[in-house]
Amino acid sequence: MSDGFRMVARIPYPVTVPRSYAVVSEAATMDFLRSFGLPTPQIYGYSSDSDNAAGTEYIFMEFIQAAKLSDVWRNLGEQDVDSIVEQLTHIESKMMSLSFPAGGSLYYTKDLDRLAGGLGVPLKDGHFCVGPDTRLPLWYGRRQRLAVDRGPYATAEAALATPALKELAYLNQFGQPLLPFRRERRRAGYQNQEQSPLDHIENLNRYLLIAPALVPRNQVLCRSSASVTPTSIRATSSFHSRLTPAGMSSACSTGNTPLFYPCSSTQVYRNA
Repeated sequence: MSDGFRMVARIPYPVTVPRSYAVVSEAATMDFLRSFGLPTPQIYGYSSDSDNAAGTEYIFMEFIQAAKLSDVWRNLGEQDVDSIVEQLTHIESKMMSLSFPAGGSLYYTKDLDRLAGGLGVPLKDGHFCVGPDTRLPLWYGRRQRLAVDRGPYATAEAALATPALKELAYLNQFGQPLLPFRRERRRAGYQNQEQSPLDHIENLNRYLLIAPALVPRNQVLCRSSASVTPTSIRATSSFHSRLTPAGMSSACSTGNTPLFYPCSSTQVYRNA
């Protein structure tokens, strides 16, 4: 702008689902994390409706003057790598220390009341609430057409079972014989024959039988906390005497999951 002010305008990809839920959840998540001192950009405004002057959903947020960590990662020295990993681990630890009354995704209460009145589980302040899980595996492709439960999850057992129940509904409605996705399995395991969806349905039903046994007895491990998935948060870095994360520029499709859920390494670490 003429006064030197800079900001970022984020718009969803055409294939982004669920669009309205994803936009308002991302805005609320970054605002919530920022209120606890985590390095997320300030949210200036957002719209979950494409009926506006821009013709699309959007989020306006603070511009962070820094390089993408993924762009410089392979050129970092060992000392900088150690420092960054330590700092990002501290950030993730702080996120995981936040407790939520249910599993799912985070929203402003006013937004979720408008999108799905009565579905949210409010946080203590009443300003935020936990609602439907916006993570992509629950919605992509024809799964978005399914009238199934996607949260919020009242228990750890529900968080484990709901994705499998969603996939069972998908297979029962849309499943058809297909070749395995991985080419090496087509010949080795299936002799180049299409695989019936009944095989996957049987495996999912077996999983549902054992899912309750996967829940730890230690209830501390069952509480819902903010989860950092490799595709949901990108760290940026600024160049000072000590390399430090300057901000996390995205929180899309981030869920609140039980603490015992398996964790993945941040994508920038992989194959480093």
